Amino acid sequence: MEVTDAGGGLIRVTPTEAGLLEYEPPISNHAIANIRARLLYIPATIEREGAWRIRVQVPRHGPEVFTRVVW
Repeated sequence: MEVTDAGGGLIRVTPTEAGLLEYEPPISNHAIANIRARLLYIPATIEREGAWRIRVQVPRHGPEVFTRVVW
């Protein structure tokens, strides 16, 4: 993290590239696990796409399939 005095009594904290690279994988893995848990009964494909994207592909189904999902 980069900490700078923004003036007026404010402090600005900005994540650095190195910090993002260190913390991004565990955060993304946790998000993917949460998505998988919520889509447990739906045959979805969940995969990482790039550094900050997660692709979720769900086969086309009627609305009755989604009534079992708790958001």
